[in-house]
Amino acid sequence: MAGTQAQKKAAANARAAIGNQAALVRGSPAAKTRMAQLRALRGNVPVKTLSPRAAKVAFTKHYNKRSYKTSRARQAAKTRDLCTANKPVVTDRRYLRSPHRYDYPGLDDGSQCPKGKVHTKRSLSAAQKAALVSRLPKRGGAAAEHCEWHQASMRCAKASSGGVHEHCRVNRKGHCVKKASAPKDSARVARGKANVDRLAVARVTRAVKKGSPKAPAMPSVPRRAPAGKGLNLQESLATRCTARTSAEECAQGVNCSWTPAHTHKGKEVAGKCGNKRGRYSLAVAQARDAKK
Repeated sequence: MAGTQAQKKAAANARAAIGNQAALVRGSPAAKTRMAQLRALRGNVPVKTLSPRAAKVAFTKHYNKRSYKTSRARQAAKTRDLCTANKPVVTDRRYLRSPHRYDYPGLDDGSQCPKGKVHTKRSLSAAQKAALVSRLPKRGGAAAEHCEWHQASMRCAKASSGGVHEHCRVNRKGHCVKKASAPKDSARVARGKANVDRLAVARVTRAVKKGSPKAPAMPSVPRRAPAGKGLNLQESLATRCTARTSAEECAQGVNCSWTPAHTHKGKEVAGKCGNKRGRYSLAVAQARDAKK
Protein backbone atom coordinates (compact mmCIF):
# COMPACT_ATOMS: atom_id res chain seq x y z
CA MET A 1 0.00 0.00 0.00
CA ALA A 2 1.42 3.32 -1.03
CA GLY A 3 1.69 6.18 1.48
CA THR A 4 3.88 7.57 4.24
CA GLN A 5 4.96 5.61 7.29
CA ALA A 6 2.50 7.56 9.41
CA GLN A 7 -0.39 6.53 7.15
CA LYS A 8 0.69 2.90 7.24
CA LYS A 9 0.95 2.96 11.03
CA ALA A 10 -2.47 4.63 11.37
CA ALA A 11 -4.04 2.01 9.08
CA ALA A 12 -2.47 -0.81 11.12
CA ASN A 13 -3.82 0.69 14.34
CA ALA A 14 -7.28 1.02 12.79
CA ARG A 15 -7.25 -2.66 11.74
CA ALA A 16 -6.19 -3.68 15.25
CA ALA A 17 -8.99 -1.59 16.76
CA ILE A 18 -11.59 -3.30 14.61
CA GLY A 19 -10.87 -6.62 16.31
CA ASN A 20 -12.96 -9.55 15.22
CA GLN A 21 -13.91 -9.06 11.55
CA ALA A 22 -16.36 -11.97 11.71
CA ALA A 23 -18.52 -9.97 14.13
CA LEU A 24 -19.18 -7.34 11.44
CA VAL A 25 -22.23 -7.92 9.30
CA ARG A 26 -21.57 -7.14 5.67
CA GLY A 27 -23.52 -4.07 4.62
CA SER A 28 -24.33 -2.98 8.16
CA PRO A 29 -23.85 0.69 9.17
CA ALA A 30 -20.96 -0.24 11.49
CA ALA A 31 -19.14 -2.10 8.73
CA LYS A 32 -19.64 0.76 6.26
CA THR A 33 -18.36 3.31 8.79
CA ARG A 34 -15.21 1.32 9.55
CA MET A 35 -14.51 0.71 5.87
CA ALA A 36 -14.85 4.44 5.20
CA GLN A 37 -12.33 5.12 7.97
CA LEU A 38 -9.81 2.70 6.48
CA ARG A 39 -10.22 4.17 3.00
CA ALA A 40 -9.71 7.67 4.36
CA LEU A 41 -6.49 6.60 6.08
CA ARG A 42 -5.19 5.08 2.88
CA GLY A 43 -5.03 8.46 1.17
CA ASN A 44 -4.75 9.05 -2.55
CA VAL A 45 -2.99 6.07 -4.10
CA PRO A 46 -1.23 7.09 -7.33
CA VAL A 47 -2.12 4.95 -10.34
CA LYS A 48 0.90 3.63 -12.18
CA THR A 49 0.63 4.58 -15.83
CA LEU A 50 1.74 2.33 -18.65
CA SER A 51 4.46 3.42 -21.07
CA PRO A 52 3.82 3.31 -24.84
CA ARG A 53 6.56 0.68 -25.27
CA ALA A 54 5.00 -1.62 -22.64
CA ALA A 55 1.59 -1.18 -24.26
CA LYS A 56 2.97 -2.13 -27.69
CA VAL A 57 4.68 -5.20 -26.22
CA ALA A 58 1.42 -6.28 -24.56
CA PHE A 59 -0.52 -5.75 -27.80
CA THR A 60 1.94 -7.85 -29.85
CA LYS A 61 2.21 -10.58 -27.21
CA HIS A 62 -1.57 -10.91 -26.96
CA TYR A 63 -2.12 -11.58 -30.65
CA ASN A 64 0.99 -13.78 -30.97
CA LYS A 65 -0.29 -16.10 -28.23
CA ARG A 66 -3.76 -16.47 -29.74
CA SER A 67 -4.39 -19.36 -32.11
CA TYR A 68 -5.09 -18.57 -35.78
CA LYS A 69 -5.20 -20.86 -38.78
CA THR A 70 -3.01 -18.63 -40.95
CA SER A 71 -0.72 -15.67 -40.52
CA ARG A 72 -3.10 -13.59 -42.66
CA ALA A 73 -5.89 -14.25 -40.15
CA ARG A 74 -3.61 -13.05 -37.33
CA GLN A 75 -2.74 -9.88 -39.23
CA ALA A 76 -6.41 -9.27 -40.01
CA ALA A 77 -7.26 -9.45 -36.30
CA LYS A 78 -4.56 -6.91 -35.51
CA THR A 79 -5.82 -4.59 -38.26
CA ARG A 80 -9.39 -4.81 -36.96
CA ASP A 81 -8.18 -3.82 -33.49
CA LEU A 82 -6.07 -0.95 -34.83
CA CYS A 83 -8.94 0.38 -36.95
CA THR A 84 -11.65 0.39 -34.26
CA ALA A 85 -12.21 3.08 -31.67
CA ASN A 86 -15.16 1.69 -29.75
CA LYS A 87 -13.44 0.49 -26.53
CA PRO A 88 -12.54 2.32 -23.31
CA VAL A 89 -9.22 4.16 -23.51
CA VAL A 90 -6.94 3.44 -20.52
CA THR A 91 -3.30 4.10 -19.64
CA ASP A 92 -2.90 1.83 -16.60
CA ARG A 93 -2.14 -1.88 -16.07
CA ARG A 94 -5.57 -2.97 -17.21
CA TYR A 95 -4.29 -2.81 -20.76
CA LEU A 96 -1.59 -5.38 -19.93
CA ARG A 97 -4.20 -7.97 -18.96
CA SER A 98 -6.71 -7.35 -21.75
CA PRO A 99 -5.48 -5.46 -24.81
CA HIS A 100 -8.54 -6.73 -26.71
CA ARG A 101 -10.91 -5.07 -24.24
CA TYR A 102 -9.25 -1.65 -23.99
CA ASP A 103 -7.58 0.92 -26.25
CA TYR A 104 -4.29 2.65 -25.52
CA PRO A 105 -3.97 6.24 -26.77
CA GLY A 106 -1.72 6.48 -29.78
CA LEU A 107 -1.66 2.70 -30.39
CA ASP A 108 -4.97 0.99 -31.13
CA ASP A 109 -7.40 3.87 -30.69
CA GLY A 110 -7.66 4.38 -34.45
CA SER A 111 -4.66 6.67 -34.85
CA GLN A 112 -2.43 3.88 -36.24
CA CYS A 113 -4.95 2.41 -38.67
CA PRO A 114 -3.06 1.40 -41.85
CA LYS A 115 -6.12 1.87 -44.09
CA GLY A 116 -7.18 5.18 -42.61
CA LYS A 117 -10.84 4.16 -42.14
CA VAL A 118 -11.66 3.93 -38.44
CA HIS A 119 -14.84 2.21 -37.24
CA THR A 120 -16.51 3.73 -34.20
CA LYS A 121 -19.48 2.64 -32.15
CA ARG A 122 -22.68 4.20 -33.40
CA SER A 123 -24.76 5.73 -30.62
CA LEU A 124 -28.53 5.29 -30.72
CA SER A 125 -30.86 8.22 -30.62
CA ALA A 126 -33.73 8.40 -28.16
CA ALA A 127 -36.26 7.36 -30.81
CA GLN A 128 -34.10 4.43 -31.96
CA LYS A 129 -33.58 3.24 -28.40
CA ALA A 130 -37.32 3.40 -27.70
CA ALA A 131 -38.07 1.41 -30.85
CA LEU A 132 -35.48 -1.21 -29.88
CA VAL A 133 -36.89 -1.57 -26.37
CA SER A 134 -40.42 -1.97 -27.75
CA ARG A 135 -39.27 -4.87 -29.95
CA LEU A 136 -37.64 -6.75 -27.07
CA PRO A 137 -39.63 -9.69 -25.65
CA LYS A 138 -41.53 -8.90 -22.50
CA ARG A 139 -40.62 -11.05 -19.50
CA GLY A 140 -42.49 -11.35 -16.26
CA GLY A 141 -44.86 -8.45 -15.83
CA ALA A 142 -46.89 -6.89 -13.07
CA ALA A 143 -48.87 -8.99 -10.62
CA ALA A 144 -52.39 -9.83 -11.58
CA GLU A 145 -55.08 -7.55 -10.16
CA HIS A 146 -58.08 -9.20 -11.80
CA CYS A 147 -58.73 -12.94 -12.12
CA GLU A 148 -61.64 -14.48 -13.99
CA TRP A 149 -63.12 -17.97 -13.77
CA HIS A 150 -63.62 -20.13 -16.86
CA GLN A 151 -66.42 -22.61 -16.30
CA ALA A 152 -65.58 -24.70 -19.37
CA SER A 153 -62.06 -25.54 -18.23
CA MET A 154 -62.66 -24.83 -14.52
CA ARG A 155 -59.50 -22.77 -14.33
CA CYS A 156 -58.50 -19.20 -13.47
CA ALA A 157 -56.91 -16.69 -15.83
CA LYS A 158 -55.68 -13.11 -15.69
CA ALA A 159 -58.28 -10.53 -16.64
CA SER A 160 -58.32 -6.81 -17.33
CA SER A 161 -61.20 -5.96 -15.01
CA GLY A 162 -63.77 -7.47 -12.68
CA GLY A 163 -61.59 -8.09 -9.62
CA VAL A 164 -60.69 -11.52 -8.30
CA HIS A 165 -63.29 -14.28 -8.69
CA GLU A 166 -64.40 -16.17 -5.58
CA HIS A 167 -62.83 -19.40 -6.92
CA CYS A 168 -59.47 -17.73 -7.70
CA ARG A 169 -56.59 -16.17 -5.81
CA VAL A 170 -53.28 -14.42 -6.61
CA ASN A 171 -50.21 -16.40 -5.51
CA ARG A 172 -46.84 -15.01 -4.39
CA LYS A 173 -45.61 -14.84 -7.98
CA GLY A 174 -48.55 -12.69 -9.01
CA HIS A 175 -50.33 -15.42 -11.02
CA CYS A 176 -54.02 -16.28 -10.97
CA VAL A 177 -54.49 -19.77 -9.55
CA LYS A 178 -57.49 -21.82 -8.48
CA LYS A 179 -58.40 -22.14 -4.82
CA ALA A 180 -58.45 -25.53 -3.13
CA SER A 181 -62.17 -25.04 -2.40
CA ALA A 182 -63.00 -24.34 -6.06
CA PRO A 183 -65.18 -26.86 -7.93
CA LYS A 184 -63.31 -29.58 -9.80
CA ASP A 185 -64.00 -31.43 -13.01
CA SER A 186 -65.52 -34.79 -12.05
CA ALA A 187 -64.14 -36.48 -15.17
CA ARG A 188 -60.59 -35.38 -14.35
CA VAL A 189 -60.94 -36.46 -10.73
CA ALA A 190 -62.19 -39.90 -11.79
CA ARG A 191 -59.37 -40.24 -14.29
CA GLY A 192 -56.82 -39.33 -11.62
CA LYS A 193 -58.21 -41.91 -9.18
CA ALA A 194 -58.18 -44.56 -11.90
CA ASN A 195 -54.53 -43.81 -12.62
CA VAL A 196 -53.66 -44.13 -8.93
CA ASP A 197 -55.43 -47.51 -8.70
CA ARG A 198 -53.74 -48.73 -11.87
CA LEU A 199 -50.32 -47.79 -10.55
CA ALA A 200 -51.03 -49.56 -7.26
CA VAL A 201 -52.00 -52.79 -9.06
CA ALA A 202 -48.93 -52.58 -11.26
CA ARG A 203 -46.73 -52.09 -8.20
CA VAL A 204 -48.14 -55.22 -6.55
CA THR A 205 -47.75 -57.22 -9.78
CA ARG A 206 -44.10 -56.25 -10.09
CA ALA A 207 -43.46 -57.22 -6.49
CA VAL A 208 -45.04 -60.68 -7.05
CA LYS A 209 -43.03 -61.26 -10.22
CA LYS A 210 -39.81 -60.18 -8.59
CA GLY A 211 -40.43 -62.23 -5.47
CA SER A 212 -38.19 -62.40 -2.46
CA PRO A 213 -34.44 -62.51 -3.05
CA LYS A 214 -33.17 -66.03 -3.61
CA ALA A 215 -31.02 -67.56 -0.90
CA PRO A 216 -27.48 -68.38 -1.93
CA ALA A 217 -26.99 -71.95 -3.08
CA MET A 218 -25.27 -73.97 -0.38
CA PRO A 219 -23.15 -77.04 -1.07
CA SER A 220 -24.57 -80.48 -0.32
CA VAL A 221 -21.41 -81.25 1.64
CA PRO A 222 -19.26 -78.87 3.68
CA ARG A 223 -16.59 -77.04 1.73
CA ARG A 224 -14.18 -77.90 4.48
CA ALA A 225 -15.04 -81.04 6.41
CA PRO A 226 -13.80 -81.59 9.99
CA ALA A 227 -10.19 -82.70 10.10
CA GLY A 228 -10.76 -85.41 12.71
CA LYS A 229 -12.38 -88.64 11.69
CA GLY A 230 -15.45 -90.06 13.38
CA LEU A 231 -16.80 -86.64 14.35
CA ASN A 232 -20.50 -85.94 14.14
CA LEU A 233 -21.35 -83.34 11.50
CA GLN A 234 -24.29 -82.00 13.49
CA GLU A 235 -22.09 -81.50 16.56
CA SER A 236 -19.46 -79.76 14.48
CA LEU A 237 -22.05 -77.34 13.13
CA ALA A 238 -23.52 -76.71 16.57
CA THR A 239 -20.28 -75.18 17.88
CA ARG A 240 -19.51 -71.91 16.16
CA CYS A 241 -16.06 -71.11 14.87
CA THR A 242 -15.71 -68.04 17.08
CA ALA A 243 -16.23 -70.20 20.18
CA ARG A 244 -13.17 -72.34 19.42
CA THR A 245 -10.08 -71.13 21.27
CA SER A 246 -7.31 -73.29 19.83
CA ALA A 247 -6.04 -74.31 16.41
CA GLU A 248 -6.96 -77.96 17.07
CA GLU A 249 -10.57 -77.09 17.93
CA CYS A 250 -10.78 -74.73 14.93
CA ALA A 251 -9.61 -77.53 12.61
CA GLN A 252 -12.53 -79.69 13.75
CA GLY A 253 -15.10 -77.03 12.81
CA VAL A 254 -16.89 -76.67 9.52
CA ASN A 255 -15.65 -73.83 7.32
CA CYS A 256 -13.46 -72.55 10.15
CA SER A 257 -10.11 -70.87 9.65
CA TRP A 258 -7.48 -70.26 12.34
CA THR A 259 -5.51 -67.02 12.32
CA PRO A 260 -2.30 -67.36 14.33
CA ALA A 261 -1.09 -64.67 16.72
CA HIS A 262 0.71 -61.81 15.01
CA THR A 263 1.72 -58.14 15.31
CA HIS A 264 -0.38 -55.49 13.56
CA LYS A 265 0.75 -51.86 13.54
CA GLY A 266 2.92 -52.42 16.60
CA LYS A 267 0.19 -54.18 18.58
CA GLU A 268 0.08 -57.85 19.53
CA VAL A 269 -3.01 -59.63 18.15
CA ALA A 270 -3.99 -62.97 19.68
CA GLY A 271 -4.87 -65.95 17.53
CA LYS A 272 -8.54 -66.54 16.79
CA CYS A 273 -10.88 -68.83 14.88
CA GLY A 274 -13.21 -67.29 12.31
CA ASN A 275 -15.70 -68.28 9.63
CA LYS A 276 -14.58 -68.71 6.07
CA ARG A 277 -16.61 -67.18 3.25
CA GLY A 278 -19.68 -69.27 2.33
CA ARG A 279 -20.70 -70.61 5.72
CA TYR A 280 -22.24 -74.06 5.47
CA SER A 281 -25.84 -74.59 6.59
CA LEU A 282 -26.90 -78.19 7.10
CA ALA A 283 -30.62 -77.36 7.14
CA VAL A 284 -30.46 -75.53 3.79
CA ALA A 285 -28.45 -78.35 2.23
CA GLN A 286 -30.86 -81.05 3.46
CA ALA A 287 -33.87 -79.08 2.25
CA ARG A 288 -32.33 -78.67 -1.18
CA ASP A 289 -31.29 -82.29 -1.44
CA ALA A 290 -34.86 -83.35 -0.52
CA LYS A 291 -36.23 -81.57 -3.60
CA LYS A 292 -33.96 -83.53 -5.94
